[in-house]
Amino acid sequence: MSNLEQYTLERNGCPIHYWLSEKEERPLVVLTHGAGADHQMFDAQVTVLDQHYSVLIWDVRGHGLSRPIGDAFSIHVAVADLLAILDGIGRQQAIFAGQSQEFTRVFLETVACLHYEPGYTIPHPLLITHGDHDRTGNIRKVAPRWAQRDPQSRYLLIPQAGHCANQDNPEFFNRVLLEFLEKQTN
Repeated sequence: MSNLEQYTLERNGCPIHYWLSEKEERPLVVLTHGAGADHQMFDAQVTVLDQHYSVLIWDVRGHGLSRPIGDAFSIHVAVADLLAILDGIGRQQAIFAGQSQEFTRVFLETVACLHYEPGYTIPHPLLITHGDHDRTGNIRKVAPRWAQRDPQSRYLLIPQAGHCANQDNPEFFNRVLLEFLEKQTN
């Protein structure tokens, strides 16, 4: 799996497993999987991201190798786990990417923890995607509305893909992701 090194951070009864490819002077991309998945869902993305960025993938508490769960799972606990990882590797900034509703909640709460103030909005561009065959939950209805509400968002359907669009059509997804990241980091 590229140049990733595996690490473990013990937190409140749970070994949080994460993998890191650190490149000096390169932005850090943090990939967070959705419910029921683990870090391996990003194998196809890590391969291409690792060529241009520092990359961190992790198994959220209670998923993959991050077991036993220890403290009961909550979004707040997952956010605290991610912030502890970032603190441990000495990173104050990161680009967050992930899959499904669990990721979205973790991301938004992480941003709120890093930049809490009344009336705060996310001042950074967002790439919002889903597969054109995704029938999970209400993503087909919510994603376009989210993008319309946020002028810095880019919304894109991933062709020939379902709920795990990054796995269903990795070539297309990777191209879109790299273009978006390049535009934001240059």
